[in-house]
Amino acid sequence: TKELSEYHAAALDSIGSLYYSEESFDDFYIGKGSTYPDLNGCVGVLFEQASSRGHLQETTNGLLSFPFTIRNQLNTSFSTLKGAFDLREDLLKHQSKFYESIEKEQKQDKVKGYIFGDNHDASKTKALASLLAYHEIEAKPLEKNYKGDQQEYQKDKAYTVSCNQQQYRLIKAIFETRTSFKDSLFYDVSSWTLPLAFNIPYEPICKMNFNNSDKEKKVQSQKQAWQNVKNPYAYLIKNEEYYLPLLLNELLKENVMIKVATKPFSYQKDKDDIVFQAGTLMIPMGGQKHKKEIIEKILKQHFEKYDGSIEAIESGLTKEGIDLGSPSFDKLRLPKIALIIGNGVNAYEAGEVWHLLDQRYQMWVTLLEKRYLKDADLSRYNTIILVNGSYGSMPSTKIKTWLQKGGTLITQKSATKWVAGTDFCRITSKTSQEEKKPKRFPYKELDRKHGAQVIGGAIFEGKADLSHPLLYGVYDSKFPLFRNHTHFFNPTKNAYATPIVYTDEPLISGYISKENLGKLKGSAALMVSGQGKGRIIAFADNPNFRAFWYGTNKLFMNAIFFGHLIDKKALE
Repeated sequence: TKELSEYHAAALDSIGSLYYSEESFDDFYIGKGSTYPDLNGCVGVLFEQASSRGHLQETTNGLLSFPFTIRNQLNTSFSTLKGAFDLREDLLKHQSKFYESIEKEQKQDKVKGYIFGDNHDASKTKALASLLAYHEIEAKPLEKNYKGDQQEYQKDKAYTVSCNQQQYRLIKAIFETRTSFKDSLFYDVSSWTLPLAFNIPYEPICKMNFNNSDKEKKVQSQKQAWQNVKNPYAYLIKNEEYYLPLLLNELLKENVMIKVATKPFSYQKDKDDIVFQAGTLMIPMGGQKHKKEIIEKILKQHFEKYDGSIEAIESGLTKEGIDLGSPSFDKLRLPKIALIIGNGVNAYEAGEVWHLLDQRYQMWVTLLEKRYLKDADLSRYNTIILVNGSYGSMPSTKIKTWLQKGGTLITQKSATKWVAGTDFCRITSKTSQEEKKPKRFPYKELDRKHGAQVIGGAIFEGKADLSHPLLYGVYDSKFPLFRNHTHFFNPTKNAYATPIVYTDEPLISGYISKENLGKLKGSAALMVSGQGKGRIIAFADNPNFRAFWYGTNKLFMNAIFFGHLIDKKALE
């Protein structure tokens, strides 16, 4: 990179352009287009071109014209080609050495591979395997049960990844966790461990003795053949699969009545007890707007798109727990969603929500510009989503009135900080205590000291209350959370209104300063509050980060479908 930069410098010198290097951007996060090549035997280079944003723009360096920005791009394109040509032998040697040295590293590595798999959710497991395949990493389905330290991995529901592959270094980068670094300055993400991003159990393996050689075999879905029961009382769907919201939304659009269990129960089938946890969906045959035949036809049509299982039940009387006619089953409503966008709203995070709802779950969502909120008819929506952004100009009185009538407001990051400052929310921001004696530092350390307090992106551990409606379908109380900001929140005074808190030792992987780690310990990660008939569901972080953080998508979708069902006593 250093040798190539001399060619770029010469090209920019020739046209008098001001430039600099090695100051603003680290070369660490492999999600960057300039860093990913480094793990594939290449040399990645990033150019950031000052944008003229029109024909002519005033800058601190004088007038910047659109033609001049084009000339910069053209000249550095030529300098890249010239540098690559002149250094071709060195570049080819570098790539050859990169792959030749892998074999030695593999032999020295005690870790010979990895195993991963979610026994409850085949969709997430397959999605992670597919993502690895995109990067030419081979993952093989497990052919016999394996008892690991984290769990017993079930055959056909887990994958193994051998480190004896050409993509060895990329495999290590994807599965490793790290908490110590040579530098404390991160422009962007400092940890991206993919199994944690998907919230899938995984662990390293020291001996790869699985003998699973079938490359074409896929992890089996949990989908069952449609059961032809003569006179079904109801159908039950466990809340496990990642794509459950897609099925749920399609059925609600067809005016099918669906209820969710708030307590567990069990049935006996073929002498075995089938346990249904809180969060199980029930589709009763009685009380529907449609006849049974129509309900079953709708179910069969949409069940084809779904990867989970469905149970036909012939009686409302259970073996243990609540019966199917119990008031502990709550009726669901079709989400009518407004996503606030526009000036001051983080476009990336709004796009992540839009992508999740539109592309993965095929749900309707209105993109409502913040400037039109004052005149908008909010009664058209039962759910409003606020992502990271500036909301000082929000019509808070109008939002409060909408909430009182039964709306669900979902916020994240700075939007949570905004709502915490309103008069209709019981959530509070965490403020740092003033030091008795202020510290002094040399002025020359200003940028480095300030930069060290940035959380560019790291993975932390939360402790979850699995009985809470926002945690339906989650099976492990330890929860990996992604954070890339410094907003901290107190656990609520109501003992039932903070479903997830950060643990006392929260850092799993990535960089965080000692000061920020102290603030994060025991702080709130997910909070709820009430206003009239409405609910506020506040995420401290972004649960949909860059469309690859699958693990917290379920929390976000639970907020949309189950948030309005949270008991008022847990909101006061």
